[in-house]
Parts: sequence; C-alpha cells; structure tokens
Amino acid sequence: MLIVGNKTLEVAKDFSEEILNNIRKSLEEDFKEDFCIVSVGSFARKEASESSDLDYFILTEDGAFVSIEECQKINEIIQGGVEKSCGDTGTFEQCIKINELTTNLGGVKDTNQKLIRRILFLLEGCCLYGKDNFTNFRKQLLKEYIKETVSKHKLSQFLLNDIIRFYRTMATDFEYKISEEGKEANIRNIKLIFSRKLLYFSGLIVIAETIQENRAGKITRTLALLEKPPLERIEYIFGDKAVEVLALYDYFLEEISTADKRKDIELKDDKFRELKDKSQEFSKELLSMLKEHYGDDHPIHCALIF
Repeated sequence: MLIVGNKTLEVAKDFSEEILNNIRKSLEEDFKEDFCIVSVGSFARKEASESSDLDYFILTEDGAFVSIEECQKINEIIQGGVEKSCGDTGTFEQCIKINELTTNLGGVKDTNQKLIRRILFLLEGCCLYGKDNFTNFRKQLLKEYIKETVSKHKLSQFLLNDIIRFYRTMATDFEYKISEEGKEANIRNIKLIFSRKLLYFSGLIVIAETIQENRAGKITRTLALLEKPPLERIEYIFGDKAVEVLALYDYFLEEISTADKRKDIELKDDKFRELKDKSQEFSKELLSMLKEHYGDDHPIHCALIF
C-alpha cells in the first residue's frame, strides 16, 4: 500500500480505526435496533488525529423509531470515545429517515444540508453500527441516482452532477461562513483545498470507473468502490501514479494534526501561504492523474465542463 511510508497517513489511519472499532464494540453491546449509525468526516476517511471531532448521524427505515433516550445513549458512547465534540452546523448528530435522502433530489425542498449529508454518506460514509442497513440504504440511494435509463457506455450523470454541485456548494458555503458568520478563514480554506478537493476527486473517479457497466453493474461496482475510504479508493485505482498526491496529502495532514499547528495556519501568513502553494501542486497532480489514467476520449472530461 502506498499509504505505508507516508508517516502521517499511517498514524492517522491506525488512530482512526482504533477509535472507530472501540466505539463499534460499545454500540454493539448496547443496541439491537433496526437502524444504522453513519460516521462522516476525518474519522470516516481514516485521517483523524487527537484534535479531530467525530461527526455522525443515525439513519433509519421510514417506519422505524429511535427514542430520545436511545439517541442520547448513542451520543454518550460516540462522544465518549473522542476528545472533541461534534460540529455545530446541524448536519450531523441527528436521527433521519432514509426517504429524506432518497426523495426530492434537486427539488425545491432539497436544502444544502440534505445535499451535503447524502453525498458525504456516499463518498466518505463509514458504518459505526448496523452494517446491513448501511449497505441497503446506500443501495437505495444509488438506485435513485442511477436510473434504469442509464445504459452501458454512459456515465452516471445524475450522480456526477450532484457530486459537482456538492463540491461547489462547499466552496460557496465557505464564502458565506467567512463573510457573514465571521468564522476563521485560513484553516477552513486549507481544508477546502485539500480534504474537500480530494473527496470530490474520489467521487469523480467512481463515475469514470463505472462507465462500461450496465445499470446493475454500475450500482454494484459503485457500492464496491465506495466501501473504500477516499484515499484508499484513489490508491486502488491509480496505484503508483498516486505517489505524489499521497505525499502532498500526508504533508497537509501533518500540518493540521494539532491545535497549535492549526493556530499557526490561522495566525501566521507565511505558514498559510506555504500550504496554499502546496495546494496548487496538489491540484496539478490530481488533474494530471485524471488526464493520464482516463484518455482524451473518456466522457468524464467533457462531462466536467458541459
């Protein structure tokens, strides 16, 4: 594995898996219910450090019910396993029905929060509890994205469009949080141009990889690729060609691995500029991999522009 040799990636992967496995054991001892718990964010991507929070949400069947007491117990177990509490956006730490993810896609009730939740569920979601439900819910969502009219030799265009919309929404949301909410800019910017960009790229290549499949094959292959965390997905598809991308990402993770280092990024312009310069290299490497791995005739290139 190419992750081996990138010290920060190795440490982050081991740390993330240890915390997640401990939480899973506690949840399995306490619950026997018909729902799943989905982790997203740095722990789900296997890139967490001690300063990372653990974002999650509870996903149920349409007719199922999770009590307030059960939700509180779940929260106690999960937050008891990490040092930092969940984010304050309202996107996570909630109990939602699967039909909230599988209906009104692109409609007037499709809020930014819903878009972000369902794309994160697909691209980086990691199961903390209820693996069968987790897989089934993902499959239900993919069936909404990959319609029966999607034939062999065609991209899963609907899903691609929403992945693009998700990424651009994250970029626009950054501007809103800085301009109108007055939140710290530098660390959010660095995360946007490294981790959010890598997540976006890891979704694009799933679409590109599944073009030769019929509808059933697209769904099956997409599910299999999404089982891998984004970094491992990229490594699996590109092999040795991903060496430089993983090295640059390793550098990024090292630079945000502690509270003190994040403070330096926020307060010291030279450190911020250094990371911004590295992000330009990162973008160029991702683009180069996309162009080289998928030839000029591959529809993914045109679909990203038109």
